[in-house]
Amino acid sequence: MKNFRTLAQIKKDIQTLQKQVKLYQRYISLIENYKPQTFTQHVIHHYVQEGSTVRTAENLNRLGITIDGRSIGQKDVSSIIQSLPHPHDLLHKEVRRLFLKKIRSSKSR
Repeated sequence: MKNFRTLAQIKKDIQTLQKQVKLYQRYISLIENYKPQTFTQHVIHHYVQEGSTVRTAENLNRLGITIDGRSIGQKDVSSIIQSLPHPHDLLHKEVRRLFLKKIRSSKSR
């Protein structure tokens, strides 16, 4: 520990960390059980593996996946992530929420 913590503070810290662990476990489960069937779902699946729109576009292009006969770009991946997800696509919903949070925070810098 860096700083002195009271017993009450430590108990509160543990509760907060336990909640975060549950959230991460849920997210991991969503990713591991995701079965992409549509083009959008394949993009989402590749993005959660890479964490980068550039690398996602590169990987999809390497696989020969195109949009209307042209290669996929970073902006295409970004647009797909930001698109409204199907109501039952929980991973897309979560990825979109986190992606929008990420780009909003980078714009405010």
